[in-house]
Amino acid sequence: MVKEVSPTAATTYYALGHLGDANIAVRQDRCIMVRNRNAGCAKCADACTSGCIAYQNGSLIVNKDKCIGCGTCATVCPTCAIEALNPSDSELMNHAVNAGIKNGRIVVAACENVLQNAGIDIQYDDPQAPWVQVVCLGRIDESFLAGMAEHGMKRVLLVHGMCETCEHKTGFEVVQRVCETTNTLLEAWNVRFPVELIDEFPKGYASESLRDGKHQNAEKPCQKEPLLAQEQTGSLPSGSQEKPHYLKVMADGTLPHFIPDRRERLLNSLAALGEPKDAVLATRLWGHVEIDTQKCNSCRMCATFCPTGAISKYSCADGSIGLEHYAGDCVKCLCCQNICRPQALQVEDTVTTTDIVGGEAVKIPLNPVAILKGTPAGMAQSMRALLGMEEVFDR
Repeated sequence: MVKEVSPTAATTYYALGHLGDANIAVRQDRCIMVRNRNAGCAKCADACTSGCIAYQNGSLIVNKDKCIGCGTCATVCPTCAIEALNPSDSELMNHAVNAGIKNGRIVVAACENVLQNAGIDIQYDDPQAPWVQVVCLGRIDESFLAGMAEHGMKRVLLVHGMCETCEHKTGFEVVQRVCETTNTLLEAWNVRFPVELIDEFPKGYASESLRDGKHQNAEKPCQKEPLLAQEQTGSLPSGSQEKPHYLKVMADGTLPHFIPDRRERLLNSLAALGEPKDAVLATRLWGHVEIDTQKCNSCRMCATFCPTGAISKYSCADGSIGLEHYAGDCVKCLCCQNICRPQALQVEDTVTTTDIVGGEAVKIPLNPVAILKGTPAGMAQSMRALLGMEEVFDR
């Protein structure tokens, strides 16, 4: 079934609901496009390996029949509005730990095509399989790889093999960026843990032992409780016209904030690995905001719609106003940059390790907002002053 909609919050909400099934869970209220229709985030469509999700001529198109359940869209979604379920993150993590133990604490992961090409046809959740099987390597994200380092694995080998000629090759482009980010982070954390993309199944590991009917380097499988809490899902059934659940503005004049689950797991794994060295990092996951205060009109809509609270408002008794920016909570969704009407805001690629592990928020003083009489903006500003509250908006 193909669902094509114009780019409004409600229609985007309904279209994304058509993705929800046993493979994919959708939290529409977390989607940047639902929070603000002018945000312009299309990362899921850009990374979709099958053409299930696409943006064409300003419209969102969802063709559920094309979905292969690979989870690549979940990997690139900055806010975890899309989550992979088959396997879930906890299932994938637990299986990978057990598979790594069987291989001398070396984790080998490959897609279905690579395994079949190597003459192996065992599902990802087979307890005897000394490797990790995914639909596409685009399913692998930084929280998974850092989790492998945290749980004592020595290295991770991601077998891409036929990715460059595969019809789902956008997943390979995603996993390349994931590997670059992971290796950058682990190097900054002084952790020697190679994450490698290799083009054929490694000899002497799973393929050889399986063909001989034996499992080399056998060790008792991991018997721990699930490494991750059970995922909470909230997908909208296909075809449902349930009323969209919109987030309400809070007392501080912003939409509710949240830190994506995968980001929290990544940060927890990094914390378990120790303290980082002082370094400036460029990754796909974090950014920091630069504002040209001469261009800025002090509307502070960037703070209103920021999903994580990386940008927040402040107002002082003396009438001064401004923004606080905490780069450690930025998920590089670019919502703030996209909705800034005077184009005064830019999200830069680099952050410091101090930003990531708990740096201080940076204060950005802004010019007081003048009341523009006879304009919608002026009316909104007058009402703010009259009511003594910030949550009055010019639409």
